[in-house]
Amino acid sequence: MEGIILLVLGDLLGTDDQAMRAVGATLGARQLKDLLTALGTIRLTEVGAKRLKSLCERFSKHNTKRNHIVHGSWSTVVIMKDAGGGLTTITTTWVRSYTAVQYDLAQQAGRYDLPNIGENIAFTIPQMNTALGRVQTLMGDFAALLSDLPLLRTPAPPSQPEPQ
Repeated sequence: MEGIILLVLGDLLGTDDQAMRAVGATLGARQLKDLLTALGTIRLTEVGAKRLKSLCERFSKHNTKRNHIVHGSWSTVVIMKDAGGGLTTITTTWVRSYTAVQYDLAQQAGRYDLPNIGENIAFTIPQMNTALGRVQTLMGDFAALLSDLPLLRTPAPPSQPEPQ
């Protein structure tokens, strides 16, 4: 993901791949998003800037989810449901859960019955697979933007004559 983002950034800055690798090694995801968004407003048409901003927002959301998954821990969740007639069904599933720093999310820790499982703090294996698919789609969308950049650029200002 960061590779395609650096290609877009390099194109907007007009610099080479080696310089972009140096930039990428020193900037975090938030800084990359902010820099791309700012460059979009000065280098692209309004349509191009909006498209880039939308992609950057999606990147930010997926990067946060990625961090929660990567920095989480595995646990087994037991789900008990009333099957009727005095019977209970018991299922188990693996969940990768993140201990949130934010108070509102931290209050949900261990509550895997919440409807937002897979959104903020806990992820099943199928939900992680879905997240991966969404990131792959986003990478394709960034690649499409990269190929469209020549059409989305604002016209270059006229060059100033050299002083005599």
